[in-house]
Amino acid sequence: MFLMHVPAFLCLPDDLVIFKHSRIIQEVIRKWKFLEQLCLGGNIKKIRSLFMFCEHRRRLSEHFKALLALGSWDKRENLAPILVQISEHCKHFTGLKIVDASVEELEAYTIVESLPNLKQLCAIESYLKRDSLIKILRDCKNLELLDVRNSEGFDEGDDEISKLASHIEFLCEGSYSLNSRSSFNFSYRLLFLSELKMEGRVARSTRRPAERHQENN
Repeated sequence: MFLMHVPAFLCLPDDLVIFKHSRIIQEVIRKWKFLEQLCLGGNIKKIRSLFMFCEHRRRLSEHFKALLALGSWDKRENLAPILVQISEHCKHFTGLKIVDASVEELEAYTIVESLPNLKQLCAIESYLKRDSLIKILRDCKNLELLDVRNSEGFDEGDDEISKLASHIEFLCEGSYSLNSRSSFNFSYRLLFLSELKMEGRVARSTRRPAERHQENN
């Protein structure tokens, strides 16, 4: 009998918020029953760098913007449903890495309830509420590694969190609780989309009036 090897690790680095094709991840998960580890997001800074320094970026911007979900800004619309699909279809799942995520009450509850066998969780450069982090530490009984470096929402020197995480490998360097500071990746996302919109306005202003009229109609 011929057995096809199915990879147990899946990496989808495109930003979960701004790209339309991120909406199909749930469909992919449903068909990946042997999935054990999943990595989501993290390439927004690289994409911006490559795009903005491209000499043909003005000509490419309209094609690139067609890939974007400019009306969606809430990663919670995508993350929690993905975790539910993992729970239903991926019974051997043990590792999740998310970059530039928003982990609040809903996400923490979904992680705890949907991923009971989770051993490794990375949520770096993310917004992670203190109460959500405490819930994950208390209720993810099989957790061995938690990496939340450079995240916002809790302080890396929090004594209660340190005690709760004393039995696992816990990485939290660079995390802070000041709400006035913006997530580094989220700032890059805002900056990138602002630049794309500006490119579109500049490109449109250089067209002939007849071309602009045709576009509006």
